[in-house]
Amino acid sequence: VRINRGLADPGGLWRVTNTEFDGATPTLPATMIGNVIFKGNPATLQSSSAIGGNLTVDTGLLNFNGQTLSTNGAFATINGGRISMTVPSDHLNVQGNVTFTGGSETGLLTGGVLALGGNFAQGTNTTSFTGSPSFVTRFIGRAPTIGFGTPATSYFGKLELADTTLAQ
Repeated sequence: VRINRGLADPGGLWRVTNTEFDGATPTLPATMIGNVIFKGNPATLQSSSAIGGNLTVDTGLLNFNGQTLSTNGAFATINGGRISMTVPSDHLNVQGNVTFTGGSETGLLTGGVLALGGNFAQGTNTTSFTGSPSFVTRFIGRAPTIGFGTPATSYFGKLELADTTLAQ
């Protein structure tokens, strides 16, 4: 289902498998059961939300605007999709794997925290993950796999490992 503006669901009745937001100021309910896709127009989050499925940014730009998005599934940027996390209160919490194969993140990951429980992969777009020193990537799972398709031009800003027992 495609939604242009926002979704109000105070009773938690929304049970759609895939919800696609393509408006500039999407409002999400506090919790969503299925997958969420941000597509097209640049979007600025108006509220924090917990997502039961996967979270994808497909084309366009998702500005966190001081909000927190949490997902029980995976996260990906694809087809030129990008995220903007520029202040310390920007948080993206991902229980699954994280994949950056979208557009250039140059200058867009300057604040906030990406916390992930799974693996990390950066694709072949040379700047699809460029964290500044004030941007934290925090691995909260055990023995994650970390892969950079272009390690000379994509990089972590500040890297934190919650479980260092298997770090090499």
